[in-house]
Amino acid sequence: MPAYKFEALNADGKTTSGLLEGDTEKAVRAQLRSQKLVPLSVTPVTVSSREGGSARLARRAFTPASLTIWTRQIAGLLTAGLPLERALTVLGDEAE
Repeated sequence: MPAYKFEALNADGKTTSGLLEGDTEKAVRAQLRSQKLVPLSVTPVTVSSREGGSARLARRAFTPASLTIWTRQIAGLLTAGLPLERALTVLGDEAE
Protein backbone atom coordinates (compact mmCIF):
# COMPACT_ATOMS: atom_id res chain seq x y z
CA MET A 1 0.00 0.00 0.00
CA PRO A 2 1.44 3.40 -0.90
CA ALA A 3 2.47 5.89 1.76
CA TYR A 4 1.34 9.50 1.81
CA LYS A 5 2.78 12.50 3.60
CA PHE A 6 0.08 14.68 5.11
CA GLU A 7 -0.39 18.01 6.79
CA ALA A 8 -3.61 18.62 8.71
CA LEU A 9 -5.21 20.79 11.36
CA ASN A 10 -6.39 19.33 14.65
CA ALA A 11 -9.36 20.54 16.74
CA ASP A 12 -7.18 23.19 18.43
CA GLY A 13 -6.12 24.62 15.07
CA LYS A 14 -2.56 23.33 15.36
CA THR A 15 -0.81 21.86 12.34
CA THR A 16 -0.04 18.15 12.44
CA SER A 17 2.03 16.26 9.90
CA GLY A 18 3.06 12.68 9.35
CA LEU A 19 2.79 9.62 7.15
CA LEU A 20 -0.21 7.41 6.48
CA GLU A 21 -0.76 4.41 4.24
CA GLY A 22 -3.74 4.29 1.94
CA ASP A 23 -4.89 3.11 -1.45
CA THR A 24 -5.43 6.66 -2.75
CA GLU A 25 -5.08 10.26 -1.63
CA LYS A 26 -8.85 10.33 -1.19
CA ALA A 27 -8.67 7.34 1.19
CA VAL A 28 -5.95 9.05 3.25
CA ARG A 29 -8.05 12.22 3.46
CA ALA A 30 -10.96 10.09 4.71
CA GLN A 31 -8.67 8.54 7.35
CA LEU A 32 -7.64 11.99 8.51
CA ARG A 33 -11.25 13.15 8.75
CA SER A 34 -12.13 10.06 10.79
CA GLN A 35 -9.37 11.11 13.22
CA LYS A 36 -11.06 14.53 13.52
CA LEU A 37 -8.32 16.22 11.48
CA VAL A 38 -8.80 18.67 8.60
CA PRO A 39 -6.46 17.72 5.73
CA LEU A 40 -4.44 20.60 4.27
CA SER A 41 -2.21 18.59 1.94
CA VAL A 42 -1.72 14.92 1.07
CA THR A 43 1.16 13.96 -1.22
CA PRO A 44 2.49 10.54 -2.21
CA VAL A 45 5.88 9.56 -0.82
CA THR A 46 8.34 8.36 -3.43
CA VAL A 47 11.74 6.80 -2.87
CA SER A 48 14.41 7.86 -5.30
CA SER A 49 17.12 5.45 -6.34
CA ARG A 50 19.70 7.85 -4.89
CA GLU A 51 18.29 7.20 -1.43
CA GLY A 52 18.92 3.51 -1.96
CA GLY A 53 15.32 2.44 -1.45
CA SER A 54 15.06 -0.32 -4.03
CA ALA A 55 18.71 -1.34 -3.79
CA ARG A 56 18.44 -1.55 -0.03
CA LEU A 57 15.36 -3.76 -0.22
CA ALA A 58 17.00 -6.05 -2.74
CA ARG A 59 20.08 -6.68 -0.59
CA ARG A 60 19.94 -9.79 1.56
CA ALA A 61 20.85 -9.40 5.21
CA PHE A 62 21.65 -13.08 5.71
CA THR A 63 23.07 -15.87 3.61
CA PRO A 64 21.29 -19.20 4.12
CA ALA A 65 24.18 -20.48 6.27
CA SER A 66 24.35 -17.38 8.47
CA LEU A 67 20.56 -17.39 8.88
CA THR A 68 20.75 -20.97 10.15
CA ILE A 69 23.47 -20.06 12.66
CA TRP A 70 21.62 -16.93 13.79
CA THR A 71 18.37 -18.87 14.25
CA ARG A 72 20.13 -21.47 16.40
CA GLN A 73 21.82 -18.76 18.47
CA ILE A 74 18.59 -16.88 19.15
CA ALA A 75 16.79 -20.14 19.96
CA GLY A 76 19.50 -20.96 22.48
CA LEU A 77 19.29 -17.55 24.12
CA LEU A 78 15.50 -17.69 24.33
CA THR A 79 15.60 -21.24 25.72
CA ALA A 80 18.06 -20.02 28.37
CA GLY A 81 15.40 -17.56 29.52
CA LEU A 82 16.58 -14.28 27.99
CA PRO A 83 13.79 -11.93 26.91
CA LEU A 84 13.47 -11.52 23.13
CA GLU A 85 14.63 -7.88 23.20
CA ARG A 86 17.78 -8.74 25.16
CA ALA A 87 18.55 -11.74 22.90
CA LEU A 88 18.24 -9.54 19.80
CA THR A 89 20.48 -6.91 21.40
CA VAL A 90 23.14 -9.50 22.24
CA LEU A 91 23.13 -10.90 18.70
CA GLY A 92 23.11 -7.40 17.23
CA ASP A 93 26.15 -6.44 19.26
CA GLU A 94 28.01 -9.50 17.96
CA ALA A 95 27.04 -8.92 14.34
CA GLU A 96 29.67 -7.72 11.87
